[in-house]
Amino acid sequence: MSVGFVLLVSLSGATMALQGGGGYAIVGLSALGGCLVGTALWWYLRRVAREFRHSKL
Repeated sequence: MSVGFVLLVSLSGATMALQGGGGYAIVGLSALGGCLVGTALWWYLRRVAREFRHSKL
């Protein structure tokens, strides 16, 4: 599930670059940047979910 989330964010950036008329290098860099952003977002959301699960409501 986490890999799918990172891939979704990565492909979103690549798709926007492709629709914007970017070349192969730009699309590849957008996919790589999206992968980094997706990984950071996944790590953050996992951390927040863990804190929420252990908190006393």
